[in-house]
Amino acid sequence: MDERISQLSNWCIEQTSNDECDYELRLVSGVPLSDEELDAIPRYPLDFSFETPSEYRPEAFTVPKRYRQLLSMSGGFRIEYRAKSVDEGQKKWKVWPLVELFRPGTCEAAHYGDAPTLCDSWVTAETELDDREIDLTRFISFANAGISGVASRWCFLIGTDSKEPEIYLEDNDDECVIGHWADTGEWISDDTEPFFSSFSEWLDVLVDVVTRSTFDIKNNDEFIAEIFQHTQQE
Repeated sequence: MDERISQLSNWCIEQTSNDECDYELRLVSGVPLSDEELDAIPRYPLDFSFETPSEYRPEAFTVPKRYRQLLSMSGGFRIEYRAKSVDEGQKKWKVWPLVELFRPGTCEAAHYGDAPTLCDSWVTAETELDDREIDLTRFISFANAGISGVASRWCFLIGTDSKEPEIYLEDNDDECVIGHWADTGEWISDDTEPFFSSFSEWLDVLVDVVTRSTFDIKNNDEFIAEIFQHTQQE
């Protein structure tokens, strides 16, 4: 298993046995993806059921090596938690959205809410901002960003000159910040800088931020702030 995933797993075990932590934690990993499934990752968005503002091209999606390696070992993962103080019969595991790497697969369920997909950040054709059509087809969502009360996702920006996709945050529920104008391909705002330069950097920062503290779901926004603070220091 990837050393960073082992670090998360060990941290969950430590939190469960820590008297200062009020929760039990566990790391849940999916079945590893086969070589065929890994090779198919760039083609999964072709299953998207709706018309998009621009054509998606699988060849524009360069799958990061570390991302592929991790999926070959864990097939996606998430941290789940439940309160220690609740009676055994009432205990229910809940997903901590801050640590949830999606398992790539068909994207036809996107916008139905059945399961997270690589296309969850896309908008359909004729979606407008200030009476002008916008496009998010170049953003491939791969993990939940965990922002409280807002649908938020970490995304690969594909179709650039970089050898590996840079990482952006998409949380357009309240205000559309990232994306491109459909007619020109230009950014819709001045917020064009990536949060992370690579998938490896994203994973390293996420795990470091999470495992240096005692878990408390009420401190979710503090974890988020630490991740954001890292990007501001770069």
